[in-house]
Amino acid sequence: IPVQIVKLVVGTLPAMPVILKLRLADGLTKRVRVAGDSFADVSAAASSALPNLQFALGYIDEDGDLCTVDDESSYHEAKQVAGSLVGSDSSLMLKLSVISSCSDSNFWAEVGNRITTPSRGVDGFHPSPKSSKKQAAELQWTPRRLAEDINNADPPVPATSTITFTVNGEKVQVNNPDPDVTLAAFLRDQGLTGTKISCAEGGCGACTVVISYATPDNGVLHVPANACLRRLPSMHNCGVTTVESMTKDGKPHPIQKALVDNNGSQCGFCTPGWVMSMAGLLAETPEPTAEDIQKHFDGNICRCTGYRPIMAAFQTFAKSSKGCGGCGHSCNNSCGDIEDLFSAPTCSNELKVNGEATIRAEANGVQWIRPTTMKGVFDAVQEAKDAGRSFRMAVGSTSLGVYKNDESQTVIDLNGVPDLAVFNDDGKGGFVAGASVSLARFLKRFEAVPGLEVVAKHLHLVANSQVRSVGSWAGNLAMAVLHDDFPSDVMVALGASGAFVTLGTATGTLKVSVSDMCSVKAQLSEGAIIENVHVPRPSASQFCASYKIMPRAQNAHAYVNFGINCCLDSKGTVQPGATIIVGGTGAGQPAVAASTSEAITGLVLATDSTLAKIFATLPSELGATDAQASMIRTLAYRAVLEADKSALPADIRSGATPLERSVSTGKISFPSPAFEGPVGQPMPKLTELQQTQGSAKYADDQSAPFCLYGSMVQVRAPDGVLNSVDASKATKCAGVQMFLSANDLPPESNEVHGEPLFIGEGDDVGYNGQAIGIIVADTQSHADIAANKVATSVKSQTPPITSIQQAVRDKAFFKEPTPPLLVGDVATALSKSDFIAEGIAVAPSQYHFFMETHTALVEPLEAGCFRVHSATQWPCLVQTEVAKALGVSAGKVQVIVKRIGGGFGGKIMGATQVAVATALAAAKMNRPVKLRMKLATNMEMKGKRHPWQLNYRIGINKDGVLTGVDAQYYNAAGHVAADAFGSLEVAVDNCYNIPAWSAKGFMVKTNAAMNTACRAPGFAPAIFCMETMLEHAAEAAGLDPHAVRMTNLYKGGETTPYGVDLTYCTIPRVMDELMKKSDFDTLRAEAKIFNEANRWRKKGVALTPVKYGIGWTGANYGAKVDIVGGDGSVMITHSGVEMGQGINTKVAQVVASALRCPISLITVKPTSSDIPNAICTGGSIGSGLNSAAALEAAKRLRTRLDVIQNLLPSPPSDAEELWVAVCNSAAAGGASLSEMYWNAPLTKGMFAYNSYCAAVSEVELDVLTGEHVVNKVHIVFDCGTSLNPEVDAGQVTGGFVMAQGWLTSEELRYDSSTGAVTTNGTWEYKPPQACDIPVDFKVDFLDNTYNPKGVDGSKASGEPPFCTAASVFFALKHAIKAARQEQGIDGHFFLEAPATVARVASLCAPSADKLKLR
Repeated sequence: IPVQIVKLVVGTLPAMPVILKLRLADGLTKRVRVAGDSFADVSAAASSALPNLQFALGYIDEDGDLCTVDDESSYHEAKQVAGSLVGSDSSLMLKLSVISSCSDSNFWAEVGNRITTPSRGVDGFHPSPKSSKKQAAELQWTPRRLAEDINNADPPVPATSTITFTVNGEKVQVNNPDPDVTLAAFLRDQGLTGTKISCAEGGCGACTVVISYATPDNGVLHVPANACLRRLPSMHNCGVTTVESMTKDGKPHPIQKALVDNNGSQCGFCTPGWVMSMAGLLAETPEPTAEDIQKHFDGNICRCTGYRPIMAAFQTFAKSSKGCGGCGHSCNNSCGDIEDLFSAPTCSNELKVNGEATIRAEANGVQWIRPTTMKGVFDAVQEAKDAGRSFRMAVGSTSLGVYKNDESQTVIDLNGVPDLAVFNDDGKGGFVAGASVSLARFLKRFEAVPGLEVVAKHLHLVANSQVRSVGSWAGNLAMAVLHDDFPSDVMVALGASGAFVTLGTATGTLKVSVSDMCSVKAQLSEGAIIENVHVPRPSASQFCASYKIMPRAQNAHAYVNFGINCCLDSKGTVQPGATIIVGGTGAGQPAVAASTSEAITGLVLATDSTLAKIFATLPSELGATDAQASMIRTLAYRAVLEADKSALPADIRSGATPLERSVSTGKISFPSPAFEGPVGQPMPKLTELQQTQGSAKYADDQSAPFCLYGSMVQVRAPDGVLNSVDASKATKCAGVQMFLSANDLPPESNEVHGEPLFIGEGDDVGYNGQAIGIIVADTQSHADIAANKVATSVKSQTPPITSIQQAVRDKAFFKEPTPPLLVGDVATALSKSDFIAEGIAVAPSQYHFFMETHTALVEPLEAGCFRVHSATQWPCLVQTEVAKALGVSAGKVQVIVKRIGGGFGGKIMGATQVAVATALAAAKMNRPVKLRMKLATNMEMKGKRHPWQLNYRIGINKDGVLTGVDAQYYNAAGHVAADAFGSLEVAVDNCYNIPAWSAKGFMVKTNAAMNTACRAPGFAPAIFCMETMLEHAAEAAGLDPHAVRMTNLYKGGETTPYGVDLTYCTIPRVMDELMKKSDFDTLRAEAKIFNEANRWRKKGVALTPVKYGIGWTGANYGAKVDIVGGDGSVMITHSGVEMGQGINTKVAQVVASALRCPISLITVKPTSSDIPNAICTGGSIGSGLNSAAALEAAKRLRTRLDVIQNLLPSPPSDAEELWVAVCNSAAAGGASLSEMYWNAPLTKGMFAYNSYCAAVSEVELDVLTGEHVVNKVHIVFDCGTSLNPEVDAGQVTGGFVMAQGWLTSEELRYDSSTGAVTTNGTWEYKPPQACDIPVDFKVDFLDNTYNPKGVDGSKASGEPPFCTAASVFFALKHAIKAARQEQGIDGHFFLEAPATVARVASLCAPSADKLKLR
């Protein structure tokens, strides 16, 4: 059996039961206990239990020499040595070793080192207090000396390297757990692949499990937690429950059923995490309110659904819902006792103290120590310091989601120390919490303290539910002290609450106010411990408040945060001792504004003069930038408003409290199905239940024996020439098998669609993060660690181009402009216009943020063949490129795609490089290799949406008619232009009939990865740019932009500037119906009234239409339908890729309808290159064209079956029995029950048809902070005759919310000097979450529509609704305009997309003289 260097064996002498503990290569522990007193007993038992494994035993004698034990004589000598060392009444734990068959003499030397190294001790036995004062280097750790120290010391706390916990109720023991192994990796190694790994940062929730642990008060807590952050050694005495255990006896849990019933899972990759997060909420709060549910999911991201169906499913569990059985769901099934689901912790229901063993584990140079006393903590610190090892404290290890490259050599786990778990009332209304108390438990007690309600709301915005459930308040505080760039909300909030921390060292304790914590950085760095915090109840005269401004509604760090704590006398005068604390300035670390605190002492707080004093001193004292100064002023103003809220005028009062959203609601309306049978029916996707159960498999869930793992190696420079690559440190890392680079490849193997697979020495560097090779190791973790150790040098560097604006300014063009789009006489049209608007628009880039990062598994097979599991949208392209790189024929490469966890265009071209690199490594090693990209690598190495810049001049007359457009469109391709999307001839006109056009297109270069298709490529930026021009033109003419839209709207029958006849144009109907159903005019009138009544809140309303062309010239798809004669089951194989859009379900529906068979008999097989020559699944055409191919094949089969059915002598009356009988008869008669159809349609003109839709959005803006809430969205969509309205509705909401993020929160940033992507993870990149979506979200499908060009009258749904989210951007801009006008600022202003909170705040930015109390 394969064995890593095996964990050491422990024998007990002279009593002599010998226990062999082996850690095998698969991470499992093998334990063999021998009850005997002879070497023969040991040998026989080991040989029996571990066949094919050779083993050896050894010990250190009195002289410090290592002696082998290989026969009865040496075994007897070992017993004598042990007896002489400790006496006949005692036993000594001697370390013995087991090795695999190996003759390397250095092995025994290493064993000796491991036994005798002073810094490690032996199995938890440490020097006595006397000897521990000596320098470790002076100690000679022979067994004799060890025995003397044991006899002289106080009774030691025993130590073990074995952790015990439960997984889904089953007890698990792991010996010497690797500190670098996460719980997620461990679970997946055990086959529990429902726990997904996506961000590995605690920011997306895909890895969520429920962890159970005991508390000191004899309770057990069940909490949601990120398995990707939780380190395996920390699981001792815990229980873990995964999604697999939620289904009992084949019956799904009501949580899972609710998601299925509400179409709450699309690609499904994130779904298990949502299930477990909801389970964790119900465990903590069995009867949650709707508000509880909405706020809980701040740690889960879904890129597909737009959250609406997920929240609809989970809101059925709300206390106020009408349902059954306590869960609130209308499934008529009781949830029962939710706690019965969870895996109980292995300890008793109290934290063990006496007899609890210290855990000590070590692997690959990282040591994990879990002490059980405070003395043990300080001893562990001293041990690390004496050995020169870096160290950190851990409770939940959630800091690794922020500081991802931690290289601490010793981790001290504080979860086993009872003194740090204290949680007591102070008898005066406050409380004391130990350092290991989770932030969630801390917060629950904190919000019950009178006088701290405002601060408690701030603390609710720290991190997310999964992180708060296991991460400690003390850890957040320590991060703030130890890292100058961490803008800790906990430090600001606790500083504002007047809390005090007790700091402990080996020699004593120190009490320090939280606001002064940065003064003890040196002590914390040297190993002092935060022991507890005391949160006192504020006095009646004490005012406490704190706030933050952040990029997203939840789970986002602060731009700035502000806290104040002061006592006010009866007149409101600030008494001595006031504290103002601010984070986000400077590097980010919170700081006390001592001068400002002193300056307001003796002043009445709630006065304009005191505010003026604060505004004059606070920003300059903190060294704030202009943007930071503005935010700090508005938060200080908010705090003063809060202090005097009752006396404020009504219009000012809106500034006293942060924005709060109501509970999300929504409604989907669609016409009754036009067909009988499965097609056209609203139904869940075929595998939606399996997705909720975690049994649906993705590329990373595939396994292969003896598999190795790959990790991409990247260059860290933006351009220049790669001078050298040094992998020597990487190849010495644990588990590393190989570094494969350009030097190892022939030129024909080192190119993938237009760019190098790996750049080599002497090659030009295109961007920071470009691939230079692949590390192959025994685990994914080892591969990822080693990849960061490869060193590179680059020469001839120049400043990088990091934005499209810079590229346009520098004229960094790839080639000459494309032929212009010329219609009419633009010069004349503009010269005769009453008004001309001139400006720029920027349609930003966007990361796809598919939940499943790029992944491939490649297996070498017989006869030079290879099997590839790839997360790709284009299996046939992967087949071609892998074959080319390997130098084999394409027929020897089979690419299989069961499903992918989201694509959005990013896995069309982007997946190929990953598959090719993995295939080359697999071929080189002649072993299977899997590569799963880290999120950061994915974001740095792979391309994103093409950003556009538009420079325009647009004419408009007094009557609102748009006369002409003169425009230059710039498209940033990245460092090469091989994957350029966004022809001008797609949607520059959107829905408007403008007679004259002159449009030129330019492709520009940036030092970034090659950009690629992203949902609605070309259309989304073109439509956004057109809407920007229209809004500006209306403003220039002094007209209502909505009136201008309606004036210029296509009516039908026109021809677009690029020659498409609008023969089936429904946009007038769409607009009319939307305005009526949304009550558009009333919304706008109410917004105007609201704005007049509220100075610091503004509303904006906007309506934007969309015309989206669907073309399929060049599309090739095939489908094969097979019928099994015996039982009538149907197998469908098609060339489309299931990625959440429901393609398999739609295909099955049309086939079931055509064959007239039950859909339950249909199975859709995995997509593969076995149907060759197909194009990618994308462009919103895959579902329709693959359905059309399958439909034609099914029709042909049905024609044959009809002949046979007519010949049946006694056909059954039951439809299903009839189907089976016909199939039996056909098979018996030798009829072919297989049919293949190849669909290669042609489009007359550019597009086969257009999809039409429009949206109304209402946005509410917090003028003081720049934050906003989308109150209402109403969409009307012409979907033709939908094949499955439930699936299409999910595409509408998902596309809209993804686009909302594109235009409001998803900012991509690059370092201007290094070119590095600085938004390369969930800490900085912010896609929307559940509390960012529209509060009231309605979707209506246009009725009485039929698309003659689509299968069964249907239309594409995946991309057109994406473009309607421009309505959110322009509604927000209208709200900003109202805020600026109230401040006396008129005129046009440029709002760059995405309209982030920071950008909006800078445009609103009330000057200090506007921030008045009256």
